[in-house]
Amino acid sequence: MSERPETFWGRVGGRLRRNRGAMVGAAIVLTMALLAILAPVLAPYGEGAQDGAALLEGPSASHWFGTDQLGRDVLSRVLFGARVSMTVALITSLI
Repeated sequence: MSERPETFWGRVGGRLRRNRGAMVGAAIVLTMALLAILAPVLAPYGEGAQDGAALLEGPSASHWFGTDQLGRDVLSRVLFGARVSMTVALITSLI
């Protein structure tokens, strides 16, 4: 039996899998991308939804990251903001 010659991408993949830092970084980027893609499903409130009675509240069961000065849920804004950040990063990388 002859061994198949190792390809360039096979060597690159092997080196990446052995590098712990690269794998942690890839996991973080993949997690952020999934959160950004699933923001409309995961966000507890709409992107710009305001609650005038909940101005500058701290973290609670109804607002995990608290609210801002306009009563908007910070967690929802972070999730939707990740979409913008990931889109800009992708477009910049492609250019």
